[in-house]
Amino acid sequence: MALRLRALTAEEARASKRLAQSRTGPVRRVERAQIIWRARHTLSVPAMARGLGVGAATVRLWLTRCHAAGLAGLADQPRSGRPATSPPAQVGAVVAAALAKPDERGRHSGPGRWIAWSSPCRRSRPSR
Repeated sequence: MALRLRALTAEEARASKRLAQSRTGPVRRVERAQIIWRARHTLSVPAMARGLGVGAATVRLWLTRCHAAGLAGLADQPRSGRPATSPPAQVGAVVAAALAKPDERGRHSGPGRWIAWSSPCRRSRPSR
């Protein structure tokens, strides 16, 4: 049985074409939109997969999600795992410290034990 894309609304068709042709959009979203856009014109999943350089299972996955949820189904779903424990402000402080230039004595306050000791994100002493 062939997997077919449901009929897209005019707005969905415009949005998928715009995203499929995007050169600045997120790569995953562009690839998914290209799958949807090609599904309107290509008859077989293997042909789409070959044309895009992805697996047939990938094409089937995104066609199924688009069929179920429309273009919103192309977005990444939340992943399992532990949620972030450090607020973005603390992560930003660590990144800023890592990218800081050396002081006047040539000491670099960047990567290394200094960050581990001074970081507001640290949980315990660094190993020796």
